[in-house]
Amino acid sequence: MATLVTSPSGTDEKANQVLWTSTAAFTASFAVWTIFAIIGIGIKEELRLSESQFGLLVGTPILSGSVSRLFLGMWSDRYGGRKIFAALMFISAAATYALIWADSYVTMLLAGLVVGLAGGTFSVGVPYVSRFFSPERQGTALGIFGAGNVGAAVTKFLAPFVMVAMGWRGVAEVWAAGLAITAVLFLLLTRDEPRSAADAQAAREPFLAQFKVLVHAQVWRFSLYYFFVFGGFVALALWLPHYLVATYGLSLSSAGMLAAFYSVPASLFRIYGGVLSDRYGARAVLYWTFGVGILSTFMLSYPPTTYIIEGIREPIRFSTSLGLTPFLVIMFVLGFFMSLGKAAVFKHCPPSALLRHTEGLHERRMAGSSSPPGAKMKQTSGPVRKPAEAVIKDIRRATRRQFSAEEKIRIVLEGLRGEDSIAELCRREGIASSMYYGWSKEFLEAGKKRLAGDTARAATADEVQDLRREAGALKEVVADLVLENRLLKKSMTAAGGDEA
Repeated sequence: MATLVTSPSGTDEKANQVLWTSTAAFTASFAVWTIFAIIGIGIKEELRLSESQFGLLVGTPILSGSVSRLFLGMWSDRYGGRKIFAALMFISAAATYALIWADSYVTMLLAGLVVGLAGGTFSVGVPYVSRFFSPERQGTALGIFGAGNVGAAVTKFLAPFVMVAMGWRGVAEVWAAGLAITAVLFLLLTRDEPRSAADAQAAREPFLAQFKVLVHAQVWRFSLYYFFVFGGFVALALWLPHYLVATYGLSLSSAGMLAAFYSVPASLFRIYGGVLSDRYGARAVLYWTFGVGILSTFMLSYPPTTYIIEGIREPIRFSTSLGLTPFLVIMFVLGFFMSLGKAAVFKHCPPSALLRHTEGLHERRMAGSSSPPGAKMKQTSGPVRKPAEAVIKDIRRATRRQFSAEEKIRIVLEGLRGEDSIAELCRREGIASSMYYGWSKEFLEAGKKRLAGDTARAATADEVQDLRREAGALKEVVADLVLENRLLKKSMTAAGGDEA
């Protein structure tokens, strides 16, 4: 297997094995998480469910999988991602197999709640996989792991054929067995993640204290972004097979394969979304995602309409409707941009150091730590807040990257070569253009001084020692002269007294 990414030490050969095994496990978990998109149609016919009941049945696993991510991620930090990941797969496999004995709508909903835990493997797998790789390689690693969303397409491709041959209970049996086997292989081919001192400290933090990040507006804003790009993806992926069968009269197998026409681009192009976010910025990618998403969903939701215009002689009638082919084209475009948006949201999130620093600033503001220790706080009419500009400067100062002289010279030389534009070079290195031009000016001025014969440099260690010895000898000479001067004064004073 070709090595795509490396671990922090660069010597761990099992890092890629962990990555690909975890991606396969997440793909299987996601396939089980979306199983009701196919078997739900058979359950709807068997139990004679209404559209509302069918929608609740399909959405129940998604609800439990989404809500459980809050505490599953915390348990992953506390007990280890590998253990939690495997436990979720075994529990979800058992719940999926239990569906074959469910004979009422209520028992289906209860089983669906437990099946939904398979969706929580994402919040466990992300920190688990990322700990095997260095920060500059984590984006690629997480992009590969996130492509496990293609499990939804696996279900839509294969489940209809299994359902035609074995019924919807057969699909539940096969998917449960597949997930259980995947869990066993996951335990055999992976190992516990490396944990740092910061991870150990986070594991000792009280459970409720870990919710303190919710005080930041950024967390809710990024959640809203992800609600559309991922939540919308899952909702459409679940509803499409039923919609295609009911609206266009397709067979279940045809509807499942065509629904995958949406799920595949919405999963695999996530890696490309990370590349675009690095090149053009996550904010620009999100603007395009939301813009195309609004236009696409408007076109998909527009109902068949007949227009009547009163003409001179007779009314003019024309109608608009969305056929199957344009419907699939729009779904492909929507899925493509949603995949870009999913990667852009993670790129747009602030780094952990920045988030920790903002937490510290918030706690200091709330506790009034700007006062000297032991000082009494005066009651004011409202909380004392630092100006927004000062807070931003503090954050930038705490997260600013420090460049060595060698790095500055390398960046300036790359700019002088002209292979890339200065703007692209600065974007890649994460610096402002003004900083680059400042370094370039210093570099050229230093070269001019060197050519002009100005060889000013720092003293060597031997030269420093010589200077110290000379300074010591000079101090001794000065001390001797001062002593002789004092003796001379005393002798002159004594001689004057005798003459008197």
